[in-house]
Amino acid sequence: MQYRPDAKDLILAVQDFLMKEILPLVEDKEDISYKTLVSWNMLGVLVREIENGYSPTEVQEFRKSQTKLSQKIRSEGISSPNSQAGIEIKERLRENLKIANPRYSLENLTK
Repeated sequence: MQYRPDAKDLILAVQDFLMKEILPLVEDKEDISYKTLVSWNMLGVLVREIENGYSPTEVQEFRKSQTKLSQKIRSEGISSPNSQAGIEIKERLRENLKIANPRYSLENLTK
């Protein structure tokens, strides 16, 4: 049986390629180098989703639930950060930051 890398290995290989091979070639082209860095970062988000055990279906469901929460906030508003909606927002923010920017301190987001 032939070795087949998993999704995480493939994404890491593309990230490595972007940083080592592509970025040095386009450093003088501001728009392309920016898009290369953004692409590298988006791939990092995918890796962290995989590392945290999120399947593509779970990610899609999470995004749908975020949309519903956003609609609820717009229609009802939030009177207090300790309201049920406020507590739910903090929890979702924790989940988002764990994936989008794991270095960000969550200490300010108290329950």
